[in-house]
Amino acid sequence: MRKLESYLSNHFMFKFDDVSKMAKTKKLYYELYGEMEFFKRVVLNLDYARMLLLQEFQQRFSGLYDNFLWLTLLDPRFGKNATHWKSNDELRNAEENLILEVQEMTIIALEKISVVFGVILRLYV
Repeated sequence: MRKLESYLSNHFMFKFDDVSKMAKTKKLYYELYGEMEFFKRVVLNLDYARMLLLQEFQQRFSGLYDNFLWLTLLDPRFGKNATHWKSNDELRNAEENLILEVQEMTIIALEKISVVFGVILRLYV
């Protein structure tokens, strides 16, 4: 999700100011269509769409990172030493959330077990 947000945050995605610094594909599009009258209008509309998608993405997923980053600690590809952590605080926050989730799941499991044992005891008493 962070990668998608970083792509959408790229203000230069649809900028065609300096041809010498453009990526190969972008330069090809510019060479093919850059002089046509529709090009500027289409590029402007694409940039508006990018901004709208970014805004919608940020509204939709704000706070989601904090709530679910602990899941990445369970994935061997994204452990504590992975590069996706923005800061040590974010890592510590994810570790704390992991502990809280495990505690919550344990409480729920113990409650379910106590209900099952209660039913079994009533059957034998």
